[in-house]
Amino acid sequence: MSIRTALLAAVFAVTAANAFAAPAQDASGTSGMSGNARLTRREAIGEALARNPAIVAAREQVEEARARVTEATAIPDLTFAATLEEETGFLHPRSATSQDIGIGLTIPFPERIRLKGRVATADLRAAEFALELLRQQIASQTSTAYDAVLAASRHHDDLEQAKGLANDFL
Repeated sequence: MSIRTALLAAVFAVTAANAFAAPAQDASGTSGMSGNARLTRREAIGEALARNPAIVAAREQVEEARARVTEATAIPDLTFAATLEEETGFLHPRSATSQDIGIGLTIPFPERIRLKGRVATADLRAAEFALELLRQQIASQTSTAYDAVLAASRHHDDLEQAKGLANDFL
């Protein structure tokens, strides 16, 4: 079972529990859900978006992509190298007869940093679009589940009303 399916089932169960939990009596003495929903569609969608682990993972992927942009456009670090030759002992510093010291800077091909930055920026945009797509899918699925629960609630009310009318007729 995928995370998305499990989340959809959980939202459906929570919404159904809220829809059918202790319906209040209205003025005519019949129990009904009209105007008594404990969780609105916006609240259900907000809960689904806030509690979905896939969205948390997608946000982390966006942050990773953002860090890769910084890494790709950074100038290479300086390097330092030192060599001491013919030192008389490890505990006798400054006894070497020759010393080599150097500093280095790797200069990449002129367009390479810019191209790496463009690729990393494209990856960032792709991660942001994937996050937005996931948010829209979850909102759509939650809205569909909410509508299904609402239709089931109204169907339940219709059946209760039909049962009462049938009892009155007999």
